[in-house]
Amino acid sequence: MANEISISVEKRRLTCTVETELVGGGANSIECVFSFDKEWDGLTKSAVFQSVRENGEIVETIPVILINDRCMVPSEAASSGEYLKIGAVGTRDGNVIVPTTLCQVFFHEGCYTGNVVPTMDIYSQMLGVFGNSMSKLSATADFVKQYADEAEKNQPLVRQDAATAAQKAAEATAAAAKAKTSEINAKESEDSSSQNLLDFLAMLGTDVATLVGGKIPPEQIPAIATTEVYTASTAAEMNTFTAQNGDICIRTDENKSYIYKDTGWVYLASPTDYASSAGHANTADNAVNASMINSHRLVEMAAEEFQTAVKNPDTYYLVG
Repeated sequence: MANEISISVEKRRLTCTVETELVGGGANSIECVFSFDKEWDGLTKSAVFQSVRENGEIVETIPVILINDRCMVPSEAASSGEYLKIGAVGTRDGNVIVPTTLCQVFFHEGCYTGNVVPTMDIYSQMLGVFGNSMSKLSATADFVKQYADEAEKNQPLVRQDAATAAQKAAEATAAAAKAKTSEINAKESEDSSSQNLLDFLAMLGTDVATLVGGKIPPEQIPAIATTEVYTASTAAEMNTFTAQNGDICIRTDENKSYIYKDTGWVYLASPTDYASSAGHANTADNAVNASMINSHRLVEMAAEEFQTAVKNPDTYYLVG
């Protein structure tokens, strides 16, 4: 009786569920059952198994073709006292490759330490799958030929229904032709799948990132643009910087800031300082003209004084 690892795949995320403890040392005794969402429709799907030691070292990576979304865990990946990482890869038309995340399970120490039959490489697996398809197609063609032979042998007995016999013969011929076409298509699919796999393996580490210890290596992560901030005391110094769009330069001689756009530096306008533009102080500490508001004098007087005072249009009065 085989143990079962239930694996759910939603978009690119993969999760594992194990009902019972997994014991290492077995062969063809643990089955992975995948469940994919609709995004995986039309993709050729394979499982990827990585045997990992406790220190994180990947011992071996083994791909296995999924048949009806199922496969057995490779015996060499089910070692006692080691972790097993499981992922999935989908391919289509040789130019679409969809990888998932990895989930991890642990194999407890088992009592069997004998040799196990190694898993076939991916090419042998593909040949086996298509070999089974070819055998089924060949059996169909043999059946059709036998049917045609029987029809021809019995033709003298059914001359009164010659039209029907002719129709059956035509159907048999069409079925044979269809079987031959299916055989050709199966061969083309085999060639295409082999090329898809070769393309995928060639893209690992370049167009497709590989995981090392469950992480993407820094050298496979593309460069990210950042904004640089420069300081210059002259325009000539500012123009010596190798800048890109969005970089900032602070001019200490002008107390102004510039932003680099396309081919040159552009001044960053600051909010209007109304106090300074009016000729007055903007803090209490340097309030030389604190008795002035927008070039108008500020005078405080009593109500009785205000009634009799000669008013100046350039003066603000505070009456108390």
